[in-house]
Amino acid sequence: MNLLYLYFSTIRHLKFSQIYHRIFRHFSRRIPVPSSSLEKRENFSPRAFFEKKKSILNKNSFIFLNQKEELNLPNDWTSQSHSALWIYNLHYFDGLLSSKTSLDLKLSLLERWISENTNKLSVGWDPYPLSLRIINLIKFAWLNNIEKDSINVSLAIQARYLSKNLEKHLLGNHLLENAKALIFSGVYFSGKEPKKWLQKGIRILKQQLEEQILDDGGHFELSPMYHSISIELIQDILVLCCTEDCPRILKKEEISLKEYLDKMTKWLISMTHKDLEISYFNDSVPGIASKPYDLIKRSERILRKNFIKEENDFIYLKDSGYIRVENKDSLLLFDVAPIGPKYLSGHSHADTLSIEVSLFSKRVIVNSGTSVYEEGKRRSFERSTEAHSTLTINKKSSSQVWASFRTGRRAYPKLITKEINKDSIYIEAEHDGYSRIFRKLKHLRKIIHSENSISIEDNIIASKSTPFEVNFFFHPGVSCKINEDRMGGELSLSQSTISWSVKEGSCFLSKSEYAVGFNLLESNDCLTVVSPLGKKTIFELSW
Repeated sequence: MNLLYLYFSTIRHLKFSQIYHRIFRHFSRRIPVPSSSLEKRENFSPRAFFEKKKSILNKNSFIFLNQKEELNLPNDWTSQSHSALWIYNLHYFDGLLSSKTSLDLKLSLLERWISENTNKLSVGWDPYPLSLRIINLIKFAWLNNIEKDSINVSLAIQARYLSKNLEKHLLGNHLLENAKALIFSGVYFSGKEPKKWLQKGIRILKQQLEEQILDDGGHFELSPMYHSISIELIQDILVLCCTEDCPRILKKEEISLKEYLDKMTKWLISMTHKDLEISYFNDSVPGIASKPYDLIKRSERILRKNFIKEENDFIYLKDSGYIRVENKDSLLLFDVAPIGPKYLSGHSHADTLSIEVSLFSKRVIVNSGTSVYEEGKRRSFERSTEAHSTLTINKKSSSQVWASFRTGRRAYPKLITKEINKDSIYIEAEHDGYSRIFRKLKHLRKIIHSENSISIEDNIIASKSTPFEVNFFFHPGVSCKINEDRMGGELSLSQSTISWSVKEGSCFLSKSEYAVGFNLLESNDCLTVVSPLGKKTIFELSW
């Protein structure tokens, strides 16, 4: 019964269209597509695209997600011995955009893929890797003036297949990539069929941007990593818009796309640490999306403006739910956000009311990040509340995250008050995520951010006493020392020393692991503040 209720709690948030299309795609993937070629559009070859990191080492050696593998092709195109995400990366063909791989090797591998991946039910034809490969292939052809019939025939087949197999069962960032691939295909080729792809891609893009990009500029999946990917998506389409002889139907979208890019870039700036890397809320980790600095500079070139960071101690991204508080020495990011859109929470973590803190431009308090997508112990931990710098009860999560990408009942946060005073900023917020376990229980977090200190008070509002713990994870570059009285200590980072203390509650120090990238973990310290009687805890940093 518990399992049935978990499924019900998950499925009830889905749109009817998602359920319908999940059933429909089982049959649509078996519909054959014509194998005829199309004419390439003349005098159109945009070139202002990002180079990709090296991923092809030689004809059988690849490195993705920080894992190098020797493959036995063609069998390993669909290898079961590697993670699904690693195999997806194999089929993206990002290496086509690497200057560190020879043109001959790129063409050789591309021809192999075309001849050895004819089964359209295989992983290489899943709509997401299909979309990314179409885009990479078209960029590669433009950048290198490639004129090969075999590549153009394959591109036409891939675009036809994608147009009939859009990811309407998933929606979100996947459908945006589908739309981008249709737009690229519709611009690359000329004729009636490509024009229909272009029209369909633009229509989906407009609909999805209106739905997925919040008024404050955030992408609605509330992951800084996927937000960054969405920025690059818009930037790439704007490269097409700004190219001479761009089709008029696409050129008309330029102003609207620039407006989206402007507010999305501002959001990225607000959610970036002082080390110029993204914050770790929901599925986020460096090395997947382009670096924030590169994206911001590219936005500046496209929009012909400079993004000068506002001298603002307090930024509340109201529609997303994130809060940024900073002064000359410190930065605090506070998650008062829902875990994501109701019908799409696959990249959500149970991280409600978690915080990240930087001091002297170095990360100090962190969330544990994302190192895997494969279902298992590590994925379960990384999505759990226990992996984040916030309060936990009985080692349960504030939202029912399960499997790799599923969420049942979820926490609903609320910003109660914010006070911006001359010497400090006070924030108070709560969530009801644990009320499904303890009737009417709420987690209340109060933060006071001053010039030389940050105080975090946690409490629960409940009808009876309920023990709880509060985790504070430290960056691997931070060494935590605890005093003999176990009520305080020091944090050492680079040239700086920060004092910490526990004003209410008791504490202990343990070891954990922090994701510095996919499949890359580093040891770090975790300080756990305990309230065995369910009374408030107060943790303070001072410098």
